[in-house]
Amino acid sequence: MSLHKWCSNTPEIVNLIPKEEQFWDFHCQSSDQKTIKTLGIIWSPQFDYFSFKTVVNCRESYTKREVLSIIARLFDPLGFLGPILTKAKLILQKLWVLKLDWDEPLSNPIAKEWNDFVSTLPVIQNIHVPRLVIEKGRIIINGFADASTAAYGAVLYAQSISEEDVSTRLLCSKSRVAPVKPIAIPRFELCAIVTAPGKGFTFLDATYTANDLSKRSNNYIKLLHILSYIFRFLHNSRNPSVKRSGQLDYSEVNEAELCLIKNLQASAFQEEIEFLAKSSCNSKKGKLFSLNPFLDGNQILRVGRRLQNSDLTYSQRHPAILPADHLLTKLIMINIHNRNFHLGPQALLYCTRQRFWPLRGRSIARKIVHECVVCFKNKPIVANQLMGSLPRERVNPSFPFLHTGIDYCGPFFIRYKHQRKGTYQKIYVAIFVCLASKAVHLEIASDLTTDAFLATLKRFVARRGKCATISSDNAKNFVGAYRELKRLHNLIKFPEEKLSSYLSSEGISWNFMPPRAPNLGGLWEAGVKSFKFYLRRAVGNLKMTLEEFLTIITQIEGIQNSRLITPLSKDIDDLEVLTPGHFMIGRSITSISEPNLLDKTENTLSWWQKLTKIVQHIWTKWSRDYLNNLKQRNKWQFHKDNVRLNTMILIKDNLPVKKWSLGRITKLVPGTDGKVRVVEIKTNKGNIKRSIGKVCVLPLDN
Repeated sequence: MSLHKWCSNTPEIVNLIPKEEQFWDFHCQSSDQKTIKTLGIIWSPQFDYFSFKTVVNCRESYTKREVLSIIARLFDPLGFLGPILTKAKLILQKLWVLKLDWDEPLSNPIAKEWNDFVSTLPVIQNIHVPRLVIEKGRIIINGFADASTAAYGAVLYAQSISEEDVSTRLLCSKSRVAPVKPIAIPRFELCAIVTAPGKGFTFLDATYTANDLSKRSNNYIKLLHILSYIFRFLHNSRNPSVKRSGQLDYSEVNEAELCLIKNLQASAFQEEIEFLAKSSCNSKKGKLFSLNPFLDGNQILRVGRRLQNSDLTYSQRHPAILPADHLLTKLIMINIHNRNFHLGPQALLYCTRQRFWPLRGRSIARKIVHECVVCFKNKPIVANQLMGSLPRERVNPSFPFLHTGIDYCGPFFIRYKHQRKGTYQKIYVAIFVCLASKAVHLEIASDLTTDAFLATLKRFVARRGKCATISSDNAKNFVGAYRELKRLHNLIKFPEEKLSSYLSSEGISWNFMPPRAPNLGGLWEAGVKSFKFYLRRAVGNLKMTLEEFLTIITQIEGIQNSRLITPLSKDIDDLEVLTPGHFMIGRSITSISEPNLLDKTENTLSWWQKLTKIVQHIWTKWSRDYLNNLKQRNKWQFHKDNVRLNTMILIKDNLPVKKWSLGRITKLVPGTDGKVRVVEIKTNKGNIKRSIGKVCVLPLDN
């Protein structure tokens, strides 16, 4: 290949080049023509350096096409302008992410960033790179590579070492912009290393301590073995004739442990160690003054106590001091905790102090036991949240049983009347509870089928009136009834309909509680508890006929509707208290009836006004006394952080804790106050919904 022109700053070489092949005459060159430009790179023969020159006309706005044109003018094959070009490439990458058209003007903030970059381009003219990079003597090529979240690159320097001097010159560099898809910095660092030349020795920056050896492992034994093998490698490299091989022995592991402890103490107790090295006495101002520390023969900081004359081992008499806020201290105690079959905090601290003395050891021991997954699985802690606000149905006046909660209890056994020994039959009791007045209505159900429940619901509506809402748990009979009613509401025709057009006109809506969350249906759960309390005391183990059983539960219903829902007044003249019966018949169910007042000389209007006043007085007393008692939260009184998505949990069940299922939270169901009290969980058997009272969050974050 024949080049068009040649040029040199050495006259001997220029004289060897024919006149027609010379770029210019070296001897006739005027003083004002001192540089030669080729492919955008300027060379000064007089001073023998490379320089750059870029002319950019500043303007108010730029387009993506103009930005690319300006960047293309910066021709730099050897990477002398690597930092400048990298910044330009980052701006260009942002333009591609914004998906701007080629001729669309840039907008802020990218426009301001580009204008600032263009305003600094004239500084390039002040950059001079020496052409001569190799001097006489020994030459070493040094390469450096690094990466960040934005870009990565590598650079080479030529180091010339002679007897008189050592000079270092830039050879070349190369940089790349990080891809738009996020990648971890360690991956970028590997890319940067690949960008640099691969042959030669590799050195790591030893001043960067954020990823030191103790923080790269969460296992103390593994950490000791890694360091022991490093020391073995160093020993074998220095002493090829006495190489160590095979399994690690105690001396090697002990050497590694002493090295770890020594470096740990040097970083945490530097002032105390320097003071003890200069003086044998302990500093009264140090944080270790109460431990009377001293340095042993291996320069390990140990506790000086009054047990020198005891028969205890040296490590027990003088344990090594460990800082409280270091990862290595935690790893040592975790290893002791696991090795001794997951000790409790007190026993863990005792075992640790046989060889080490961690500062604030009791607090660290409690934290380790609390964060241990194995310990947590054997003694899980159920999550909780601030008790939620009461629903509107419970705190606003309404007709009795307009908003109702339902639950079942049983089974109970009844016998046929005319059989001597009797054949027993199972029956159940459906409990309807008014959410506003806490009034109770009891009905008998022959079984737990949807048909039996719908028959019970019909009898209830016929006696107490139509409900607007019904709340219940997720029992199959309730869910089945809701599905049947929903089919009718949606006018879907089925071959075997279990409900008549009567139910479709009722317009009852169901509210289902999360599965296995009885605390969310506490009102009807309390009704079940109260019913069983009276039934056991009234009947015991006696088997009754259906008529007798119906009589008993009707009487229990009257007693439940006569219970107090407000506390007794301190006024000795106020003997009347509020009961659920007041909202149904104007008085307690079990109270004595009033005398006949029909023969009194009061007009009809006044009589009905008095009745209205009585009703208003009942609701006033309900608002004043009953609602005020509901203000207080008897439990779950503190705000807690909401559980997070994708958190691993244990699901509380009626089984031993070792058999509780493992799951992951896939969806949060927040309340009106933003607090999460219900979650959806993915298990190995499918997706389920549970309240946080059935959830135990595993301590995996740490």
